[in-house]
Amino acid sequence: MAMNRSVHKRVPSDARPDRFRLWYDGPADVAARAAPVPPVLTKEQIEAAIPRATLKRALVDAELAGPSPAPGFQESDGIRVANAGQTAEHEFRPNGRQAVLGEDHVHVAHACKRRRWTLRMDTAMANDGDAYFGLTKASRFQCAGAAAGFDVIGNSIRGHAPQSVPILGRTAVKDVAKLGITRESVVRVTADLEQEKMTWEVFAGATPEPGAEPVASLEHPIKGWRSARLWVSLKSQGDRVRLLGVDNGPAGTAGPSGV
Repeated sequence: MAMNRSVHKRVPSDARPDRFRLWYDGPADVAARAAPVPPVLTKEQIEAAIPRATLKRALVDAELAGPSPAPGFQESDGIRVANAGQTAEHEFRPNGRQAVLGEDHVHVAHACKRRRWTLRMDTAMANDGDAYFGLTKASRFQCAGAAAGFDVIGNSIRGHAPQSVPILGRTAVKDVAKLGITRESVVRVTADLEQEKMTWEVFAGATPEPGAEPVASLEHPIKGWRSARLWVSLKSQGDRVRLLGVDNGPAGTAGPSGV
């Protein structure tokens, strides 16, 4: 019996290599490959899509000495303010750090020279080096004025303007992993112009119990500042910060306010 005859086998046409579905593909893989690929935007298109704020002049000291406006976030380029000024979301360039300032402030001429803001991230890409929370002397996001703050694990950042903060420092908080800090942990920032210091505090998780103590606290000098307001620096698109409460923060009062 001859054994050298070629053997041919017909297969269905949909099993040809150009239409072959990998054996490990699931429905989600097939759908992902079939989904339309988003267009690659040019630099000009990215810039055109950034929401722009109406630029306002810097406030002078005599204006800052007057009554503080109601709490909330100011508009900034690339920042979407919503919910009656209580949330601010990063819509700036990808990985482009941008500042958002509070509307309200404290001044050395005010009867109470201390103000405290409680806030947290609704969404954040990371807990390390993404969003920073602190204070600034500037009255507008595009104006000069020292700014300084910390992220949720205590890394520091500072500079001479809300949008120019090139000086970074590693956290002084010990055993961060054991403290229950998450990227959405509640943060409290206090400006005390009488004692000339900023106090940063962080709580365990996004919804600490009423009266809960902060799990970490750091201070930064604000010597010579005549006014201060909340300053938040966001890096990642989609980062959204929420203002939870504002009070005068009497010394020794424990527990997050407005949560």
